[in-house]
Amino acid sequence: MTLTVSEYEINSAGLFISANSTKIDEDGTPVEVSYTTSAGYNIQALVGVGEEYRVVFAGKNFARNGKGLKVVMYRVVFSPTKELGLISDEFAKLTLTAKVLSDDTKTGTDISAFCQIDMEAV
Repeated sequence: MTLTVSEYEINSAGLFISANSTKIDEDGTPVEVSYTTSAGYNIQALVGVGEEYRVVFAGKNFARNGKGLKVVMYRVVFSPTKELGLISDEFAKLTLTAKVLSDDTKTGTDISAFCQIDMEAV
């Protein structure tokens, strides 16, 4: 049995046979498929949940005339994502929550064990 091009589609998820197919008219119809996949990558997301990271934000503080700003959080643990919007007409959206943990190596008077913010003078 040979399907016409209008009766199937090969995409990144595999083979999709259209409901308009005239040769396969019921579920369970056996089909033999032969094709070559294109080169690609397999990315496993969220496998490192619970690992600790050092997070650094560097940029400009536009509330202070665009002066330089750096925020360093010493120990951060991210929770699994609340939203991973990959199917959209807009940019993908990734909503994360995290806990900032105390770093016991940061000690002393007026020294934060959680984060440090460096701002360029006005």
